[in-house]
Amino acid sequence: MEQVVAVDLGFGWVKALGARGKARFPSVIAKTEHDEILSVRGGGKTDGESITATIFQADRRAVVVAAGKAAAVGSSMSMRPFEVDRSFSDHALWLILLAAAQVMDPLNHRIRLAVGLPFAQYRHEATREKVRRWLENQEAVVDIEHPAADRALRFEKVDVYAQGLAGLVAAMEDFAELADLQTGIVMVIDIGTRTTEYLGVDMERNQIVGHLSGTIDLGMNQVHQQVLDRLQRKISMAPWRLHDMESIIADGYARYQGRRYDVADIYAEAVKDLAAALRHDLAGRWQREMVTAEAVVVMGGGGKALEEDLRKAWGETPVFVPSDPQFANVRGYYLMSVAKQHAAAQGV
Repeated sequence: MEQVVAVDLGFGWVKALGARGKARFPSVIAKTEHDEILSVRGGGKTDGESITATIFQADRRAVVVAAGKAAAVGSSMSMRPFEVDRSFSDHALWLILLAAAQVMDPLNHRIRLAVGLPFAQYRHEATREKVRRWLENQEAVVDIEHPAADRALRFEKVDVYAQGLAGLVAAMEDFAELADLQTGIVMVIDIGTRTTEYLGVDMERNQIVGHLSGTIDLGMNQVHQQVLDRLQRKISMAPWRLHDMESIIADGYARYQGRRYDVADIYAEAVKDLAAALRHDLAGRWQREMVTAEAVVVMGGGGKALEEDLRKAWGETPVFVPSDPQFANVRGYYLMSVAKQHAAAQGV
């Protein structure tokens, strides 16, 4: 039987879940050319977010790639797959293969892959089928350098789900009161790096309500950009870039020429600004559902950061944030494919 591996390929991060646990690394990848040596900070050591590997695909020349921090730091040739195409690029496929290789059981090369699409793409059956056909029967050997590991894998089955709806499934596993809802509309807000997915889900019919669902061009990049802009006003020649902001925010300060510049207050203000912008935008899209929804579910990379402000925005309406909200979608993909596999085994 195939093992289930779930992969969530986002603009900011790749998340994966499988038999060996979970993995996360930035959605940046670089292919080495002409024996280029990628210089990775830390002397080649890995922190789980830097990967170097050789990928052997059937009937194709082997490629040496670096992904995550290794690509962002070590090569001028790095790119995010979305800079080429939303899907169907070699860069996207390599990231999925690398993610799957990190979390799979190495003793079983047969994989049932669970992936997702934004609702705007998922709603078209032809697009879902195109993604499924693209990934199904892909096979490779992934030779990871740090830590050393060889993984042979084949995507024998592929399930394609809707982002946000999958996160709702994960939240329902966490909160019994959410799982017990039999009627009404639940609003889902999935805050990513570059965009926010929003969904209205009819709990009685167990389906997405199309006119209450879509994408907003707001995400955690807006918070990071606001912090960066404020820092650059203080020190115009500082070398910080947008991709530095996540680690600076995690530390609580930026360092320049021996001095620390605190960012906690700047970050808190930027989070409030993003929460206010999202609520204003959603108010125009959801209208009466803003006050009649049974519950709101908040997830994604910005889910925990905006939780407090969004709870205040929705007043007495219950707001649920699944455990590890950045992994909510990938956990939902995994749970749904395991359920499908179990149902098939039972002949249901």
